Amino acid sequence: MGNKKQRAFYFVSRLLVLIYFVLIIFTPLKIGQNILVPGISLFVVGLTGFIIALFNFKNTPPDNLVTWKIPGISDTHSGRFRTRIPAQFGQ
Repeated sequence: MGNKKQRAFYFVSRLLVLIYFVLIIFTPLKIGQNILVPGISLFVVGLTGFIIALFNFKNTPPDNLVTWKIPGISDTHSGRFRTRIPAQFGQ
């Protein structure tokens, strides 16, 4: 599987994921509160970004860096947002 450092990292990461799932399962869902809808919206946005990042990582060739810019946020250094069309990605 790898050297001791890699095995330790793997074990710690799996332990943290297990703790995370236990926390999710045993946390009560309070449906009557007003924070539920913004919380679900934020969760969906985060999950979407995570899934996009996984697909970009999977589709990147082995000798290239994994880089991708979100449309509309890609040119924040200029102080304003600019939207790109999908055909411009990777240029």
